[in-house]
Amino acid sequence: MATLTINQKKGQFGNNPYGNMTALIFSVQADNGGFIVNTNHKEVPKAGDIIHVGVLPEGFIPFGYRTLVEKEFTAGAFDVGFSYTDGVDDDSYPQKDTGLFTLPTLTEKDGSTDGNLKPKALPKSAYLDLKVTTPTAKGDKAGHLTIIVFGTLQGHA
Repeated sequence: MATLTINQKKGQFGNNPYGNMTALIFSVQADNGGFIVNTNHKEVPKAGDIIHVGVLPEGFIPFGYRTLVEKEFTAGAFDVGFSYTDGVDDDSYPQKDTGLFTLPTLTEKDGSTDGNLKPKALPKSAYLDLKVTTPTAKGDKAGHLTIIVFGTLQGHA
């Protein structure tokens, strides 16, 4: 099993005049060879591989999400979870490698999902992870998935 890390653009937007709500936006792209773009891995992901999509900061309280397939993938399916960046689980908020929320069908353009999450502050920074259930594949389509996680920033625990 391999672990891929996507190099997301640094930057976070939020902090409106009425509180500390923010939207963390993550992008997952595959080229027509099935390779995940802008990552540290040079192979097509296989079933069971983990893709670190980006970081959810310590003290972040996620309460909702929205996903959108902007360009359909030739093939591929992922399950969503999170893991702590230091690799050590926390009993007060255990890591979840699958089932955090659902994704749309990646082979259909404009597919989307949204929903609520159980609001609870992350005790430390965590990766938003995609676990590969069906590998991406070589084909005529370069896929693009956008994931937005809504929450509030409470700062360090």
